[in-house]
Amino acid sequence: MDPLIPRPMRWALPEAALLAAAALLARVDAAAAPLAQFGPFFAASVAAAGLWIGARYQRARVAFAMILIAGAAGALATATGPGLAARVVFQSIALLLPLNLAALAWSLDRGILTPTGLTRLGALAAQAIVVAAYATTAPDTALGLLDARLLPSHLTDWTRVGDLGVVAFALAAISLGASLALAGGAARRPWLWALAACFLALQHARPDPAPLLYLGTAALMLVVTMVEQTFVMAYHDGLTGLPARRALHDALLRLGDRYAIAMVDVDHFKRLNDTHGHDTGDQVLRMVASHLARMGGGGTAYRYGGEEFALLFPNTDPADAVGELERLRTAIARTDFAPRARLRPRRRPAKPRARKSPKRLAVTVSIGVAGPNGRRGAEAVLKAADAALYRAKKGGRNRVEA
Repeated sequence: MDPLIPRPMRWALPEAALLAAAALLARVDAAAAPLAQFGPFFAASVAAAGLWIGARYQRARVAFAMILIAGAAGALATATGPGLAARVVFQSIALLLPLNLAALAWSLDRGILTPTGLTRLGALAAQAIVVAAYATTAPDTALGLLDARLLPSHLTDWTRVGDLGVVAFALAAISLGASLALAGGAARRPWLWALAACFLALQHARPDPAPLLYLGTAALMLVVTMVEQTFVMAYHDGLTGLPARRALHDALLRLGDRYAIAMVDVDHFKRLNDTHGHDTGDQVLRMVASHLARMGGGGTAYRYGGEEFALLFPNTDPADAVGELERLRTAIARTDFAPRARLRPRRRPAKPRARKSPKRLAVTVSIGVAGPNGRRGAEAVLKAADAALYRAKKGGRNRVEA
């Protein structure tokens, strides 16, 4: 997501907008009749699309979430009325749906038709079979557990969900919400919003169409996020956070007649890797990328591959870009870089322990820049910038050549 978007909005979009739209439709009386017709199709089509995309691109967690949400929607649609069986199904969904969503959110994508995937599928099927069996043969026994009082009545009188379901949703929300503070926790953000949509779905009784609308919205949140993550993986470099080579080639197609392209290469990178290890090499690449990301003069940085980066300067002549590139080269050369220990904490402790100062490394880059100058196409300019880069390296490194 765009880093220029404020952090609170990054935690909310697009899921908050989808949930707000669903809540608005659920409250508009004029939308009740269309939703009654459209709701089942919406929930089923989103779940089917998510299942196909998840299976096609080996996103097993989302695929199983689609099965889970579709099963809940189907059960809610068929188990209607005031009977005991319908209540067993409803309260079972309230208990099992949040726990399964949280478990999927915390799990890894280990495939669908694999031992792990088949085990998960079997677990979902077993849950459905047990619920159906109790609902049809022993609803009184099931409700004795599902309707058990665990919380003060004034805390749960406002919801149709039983105490066990409320506790299950609370535990799932706490586990997913807490993960947002951890590394990689942002990947579980859409699951938390989907959990909220599922909870709202259970606040409406059939034949109200709102439950299917909310469940379809929960599935849509996960599908949209899966597509977004696939785009990010294709167009952004996971190590540096910069746009990747594919994004560079797309940007080259949008350049006008006046621009400059620079190629940046970390000097002696292979020797650095061999001497200090690949972990240190990765830290160097991230440090250089951080300088490139703050590039002035309208330049946009891309990870080209290995230790090479590219910079695009639209509407800029190469001579004007050289000044910015010299400032970039100087800033990197002056950076006081020390490798981070593998087990070093991300945050500095209040009272740091005395330890031996790590060895400082000198990191420099060589840069080549070129412009159209009668050349045909941006790819030719890219090759010219690469040739200028090699001249810079042959000329002694840590320099800019045009």
